[in-house]
This record gives sequence, C-alpha cells and structure tokens, in this order.
Amino acid sequence: EISPNIPPQNNYILGHILKRLTDIVYPPSKPPTPPQFPEFPIKACFLGKTFSGKSSVLQALSAKKRLKILDIDVLVDEAVSAYSTNETVEVTEIVEVPPTPKPTEEEKTTETTTETETAGTEETLPAPEASPEVSLSPGPTLQTVTKQVPSPRAVLGKAVESSMSKGKSIPIQTLVDIVVLGIRGVPEGTGWILDNFPKTLKQAKVLERALSGFVSSSTGLDSRQSMLSTPAVSSARGTP
Repeated sequence: EISPNIPPQNNYILGHILKRLTDIVYPPSKPPTPPQFPEFPIKACFLGKTFSGKSSVLQALSAKKRLKILDIDVLVDEAVSAYSTNETVEVTEIVEVPPTPKPTEEEKTTETTTETETAGTEETLPAPEASPEVSLSPGPTLQTVTKQVPSPRAVLGKAVESSMSKGKSIPIQTLVDIVVLGIRGVPEGTGWILDNFPKTLKQAKVLERALSGFVSSSTGLDSRQSMLSTPAVSSARGTP
C-alpha cells in the first residue's frame, strides 16, 4: 500500500533551539534610548548673507520637521493686499441702550382729550381720580451689536502703504507687528522660523519686547506703542 505523504508534526523543542541559536548569531538590535528632552516645536530666526542659500535650507528643514517659514517680504505683501481688498473681520460688542422715557402727565391728558373728541356726542362720565403711583425709572439695558471692522492685517497694511507712498521706509514697530501677527497664525504645536529677520539689533530688541515683554534698560528705543491690541507673551507659540 502507498501511504499518503503526511507532513511531520511541529517540533517545538527544535524550534526553540533554532531560535536561541539565531539570537546568538544575529542578536536583535536594542531599542533606541529615549531623548533627554521631549520633542518641542522649533522657534528660531535664520540669518545670513544675500544668496547664501537660506531659503533653500529652510525649505529642506520644513520638509523634514513640522515648521512654518515666515518670510518678512511675503508677510508685508499679504498685509498690503489685505488693505487693498478691504479685508474685514466680524466684531461683537455689548453696548448700553438707554431706557425709553415714559409719557408725561400732559401727554396722557392730550391722549385722553383726543379719545373723547373722537367718541362723538356720547355722554362721558368723569374719570375717577387716579391714585398716585410710584414708578421706578428702569436702568439701561445691554444689547449685543455685531459689526464689520478692518482686520489687524489690513490695519498694518494701511500703515505700510502710507509709509511707502511718502517715500519712507517701513517703521520697525510696523514690521514687528506684522511678524507677530504671522506668528499668531501658526497652528498650535507647529514650529516657526523667521527668514532673514530681524536684520538689525534694533529690530531684534523690538521683536524681543513684542514676543516676551522684556525691555532692556539701554535699548534706546522710541516710545511708540504697538498697533496690535495685545502682545504675544501669553501665547504658547509666541515665546522663542
């Protein structure tokens, strides 16, 4: 008789010996050690000479890391474009509405006389005397009002357009406000790098003051305030 070709059963002892020999000859690689510092978003400024390859290096970094490149020239062009297109935002305000004044006694008497004359020849009885009433004047009520106002980017674009139309350079504070506004637009948990900004020590000090609130005692900066309403000191992505 021809017996069918049945495969042998699993030999667990032989499999264990082969597994041990394989681990001895080819030891498994150790898992990577955890980093000493947790991963955090990069916040930096990238400076260098003209045509030194700054933008190319930043594009390569943004492709590997979670970064957003903030180019000052692009940010200024976007601000001017927002001003040219009348970019607006919706703002909700709470205003006080004064109470409606109550009619005086003379107005009430005039209304009663008019009603009596329109009644024709019907006999009217004397009205009973009204008891004195003590009325409290209601206070003002609060009302929610929604309106359209120019966006912060359009306001900064107007300042840039005004300076350029007069043949002047863009003020440092306006440039810093545009940069801070761009930083606020970076998503949470994403890093950012400023491309070729700040270019001077004065620009760096104004930017540091706008981001962290730190003011050096010997900065020698002007006292003009920022055109933005609040600094970026409390934002998680504002402090470099």
